[in-house]
Amino acid sequence: MEHSVLLIEDNESIRNSMIYSLEKEGYGVYAFSHAETALECLQNKTFSLILLDLMLPKMSGEAFLKRFNNKKNIPIIVISALNDEFTQINIYNEKID
Repeated sequence: MEHSVLLIEDNESIRNSMIYSLEKEGYGVYAFSHAETALECLQNKTFSLILLDLMLPKMSGEAFLKRFNNKKNIPIIVISALNDEFTQINIYNEKID
């Protein structure tokens, strides 16, 4: 069974580097630059892991977490340069890695 990763990152160079690295390790990668599109994809597909940037256009990563109903208990790792302690504490309180 192939493990698939949902990557939500708006910076194209970072997104492409992560896709390259993950695919090199054998992961299937579904990458999106907008959280809304990723939410639509999650309605039809199950992933082994979600990699989520917080600073996204339109819908932030934090808003994505609030809208996403993680009934399948997919692990989520936040990848962000955001250095705001208040936001980090809120994310941890949501039980996000």
